[in-house]
Amino acid sequence: MLKIFAQDLKAIREKKNITLKSISQQTRLNMTTLENLESGDYNFQPQAYIRAFLKQYIACLDLDVDETLFEYDLARSGKYKSSRSEEEIKRQNEEAERLIAEEEALSGDSEEIISIDEDELNSDDTNDESGKNLPAELKY
Repeated sequence: MLKIFAQDLKAIREKKNITLKSISQQTRLNMTTLENLESGDYNFQPQAYIRAFLKQYIACLDLDVDETLFEYDLARSGKYKSSRSEEEIKRQNEEAERLIAEEEALSGDSEEIISIDEDELNSDDTNDESGKNLPAELKY
């Protein structure tokens, strides 16, 4: 439920065209804290701090602070109901999954490149002390 609550806050922020950077400047909360709030990670600080951070964040969105904190409490207890449509939630989840898959694909490519470079460095041709058989990148 906390993830859905966080997604709802993020959707409201995006709908109002408010950037995390502007919220950070207004509240003096660092970007990591704001990103944690929007990702649904509410265990990075004690609850008293989380509630204080949420109050500042909610105020920047021009939402009713008491009502939204009540919704946060509902989410913590597993009783939160999203105000967004099921279709909108599904679309956002699909977008998140697509972004994760892209990140994984990119990180997989970089590991492959590194392993290729290590193989080239460990081949017998690179151990020639004269430098004649070294790849161009390794020649002086």
